[in-house]
Amino acid sequence: MSPIKGRTAVKPPERPASGPQKPTEAQSPERRGDDDQHAPAAESFNLLIQELQRLSNEDPQLAAQAARLRLRKANEQLQVTNTELRQQKGQVERRHADQEAQLDSFYRAFHAVHEGIIQILESLKEVTLGGSAESPVKPTQGP
Repeated sequence: MSPIKGRTAVKPPERPASGPQKPTEAQSPERRGDDDQHAPAAESFNLLIQELQRLSNEDPQLAAQAARLRLRKANEQLQVTNTELRQQKGQVERRHADQEAQLDSFYRAFHAVHEGIIQILESLKEVTLGGSAESPVKPTQGP
């Protein structure tokens, strides 16, 4: 009898271990056709993986060899990534150097234009001031 008076404990219904399951997205009718075609290859591959896992659990030497293979593959991938990153770094450095050279060129051009404008203004000032003392036209003082 349960701790609550007058009530008995109710067990939840047991689910069958291999009963029908709801179709998931991966098991939808559209995808089942593809799965049916690849099922034998995938099944043999899964069996191979299971056997290798069983062997690696039983044989530490095989587990070490599998670990070395995984590390070798990961190392190769890291080397490829490293090479790609070095190439990208070189491209970025070359672009930076090109932009620095272009900026320097713009600076020199700006400086030359600045100096030219100053010379023009100084010569205009000399012409204006030198000619105003001898100029017959005098400015008027309003009406």
